[in-house]
Amino acid sequence: MLKVEYLIFIDNQSIKCSDTRTFNHLLQSDPDIAINKNKMTYQGLTVDYVIKNGKVKNTDSNYFQLTFICEKLEKIDDYNKLLKAIRSVLHITNKTPQTLYDGVSLHYAQLAYPQVFEIENMMRKLITKFMLTNVGIDWIKERVPDDVKSSINSENKDLTYLHNVDFIQLKNFLFSENYPSHKENLLQKLKKAKDIKDLNLEDIKALIPNSNWDKYFSEYVNITKEQLSKQWDELYELRCRIAHNRAFAKTDFESVERLCSELRIVIKAALDNLDKIDISDNEREMLTESIAGNFNQSSGEFMALWRVLQSIVINIVKSKKVTDESELPMKGRTWSGDINLLHKVGVIDKELYFRLRKLTNVRNEVVHNTDTLTQEEILNIIYEAKDVIKILKTWE
Repeated sequence: MLKVEYLIFIDNQSIKCSDTRTFNHLLQSDPDIAINKNKMTYQGLTVDYVIKNGKVKNTDSNYFQLTFICEKLEKIDDYNKLLKAIRSVLHITNKTPQTLYDGVSLHYAQLAYPQVFEIENMMRKLITKFMLTNVGIDWIKERVPDDVKSSINSENKDLTYLHNVDFIQLKNFLFSENYPSHKENLLQKLKKAKDIKDLNLEDIKALIPNSNWDKYFSEYVNITKEQLSKQWDELYELRCRIAHNRAFAKTDFESVERLCSELRIVIKAALDNLDKIDISDNEREMLTESIAGNFNQSSGEFMALWRVLQSIVINIVKSKKVTDESELPMKGRTWSGDINLLHKVGVIDKELYFRLRKLTNVRNEVVHNTDTLTQEEILNIIYEAKDVIKILKTWE
């Protein structure tokens, strides 16, 4: 059964409709519409029709409530034609008739939602499996932001992290483009270069921001990031229309079917090739950091500042400010080794050294144990990071 209800106010003063009889005459001004008691016929389709009327309180205005019921679901296309004809006539009386109940939208939304649900969960499965197999089981325990934790049903302890992340944020994880952590250092090289011979092509290419999709999945799936991102956005818009009870027509349902069919092939191909993806220890660390940036805005801002901070420290250590090569760590450089060295040779004082240590601890909290930091604490540390960066820039 399909039911639609309209509430009509007579705004056009030239239209004289004071009762149901005159209003029915108005509807039948369309020669294809015929009304016989509680039945309406339009081009061979007959539906149940109920009309009620009344006065708007404290005014002389009339209102009419119309109900149309089609018992045969297979006649939905003909039913839509009838409703379109009704709205065309009603437009004369009121430019914006109010829809009280839209059974047609409900029907198509109910058909569309299971497909949207399937694709959304395929994407969650892809990202969850990718993170678990490449970063580790602790990722789920350690990477849940405060805003997501607060939205989790306390009675359901089995929900995994990505089942509580907004639909559109899944796209951010895959498609947000991130600059390399040593971007500032590379930009300094470009600024100092006096000739093209002073530049390295690989350094220049490294400045091109890259997404997780480009780095890990594009090799195995025959679709561009731009195409996939566009499809995900389109599906998101349709998903929102379902979630917020907006009008949802047959064409919207057909769009959902098309998009889900295309996305299903893409995500399945990515899932089938997960075992072929091999990432380095450095990439693993960057992946863990990217979770904060993609799923929590404040944490993301701090992590962006952290990467700037790292590049500045690396640049200072490599510059002429640090001349004692024997002081460099023997088995490769580390962040702790760099700031210890800068302190030891007197480039940074004790106060700045401990501020850097504090920022290091916060970085570890953000990446590995977000729930211990409040939003206010993260915002305060953002200001701290900006101030330390300002100081360190004077040493570059």
